[in-house]
Amino acid sequence: MADSLKTFDVSIRGKNNVAYDYRDVISSSGDFRRLEGINVLINSIRNLLITPLGSYPFNPLYGSLLYKKVFEPLDQQSIDEIQYECRDRIVQFDSRVNIESVFVDPLRNNKGVTVSVKINRGEESGE
Repeated sequence: MADSLKTFDVSIRGKNNVAYDYRDVISSSGDFRRLEGINVLINSIRNLLITPLGSYPFNPLYGSLLYKKVFEPLDQQSIDEIQYECRDRIVQFDSRVNIESVFVDPLRNNKGVTVSVKINRGEESGE
């Protein structure tokens, strides 16, 4: 029994000072996909930014207003507002990371954008 608990501690809960999470994507082995390190923070930020503000019942301030930009004209003001919204929400809800840059890249047909947020935590960085 003690060996099973030790295995659980290491493989499921994680180790001290190491962040673990599971993503709702099933791997080829049939398990949930395990995330470690900076990927946990990237997943957390992705969830924050794609959640409409006010839709989470236990914390109505969680989420972002990016969904309101879906049908807005793609001009410099909209790009600036998307960058601001990303920075503001991440700073407000995730103090575990430093934001290096937020880059908004319009698609070729100007009917959408790709948002890249470059973050770091200590010596780890990710996008």
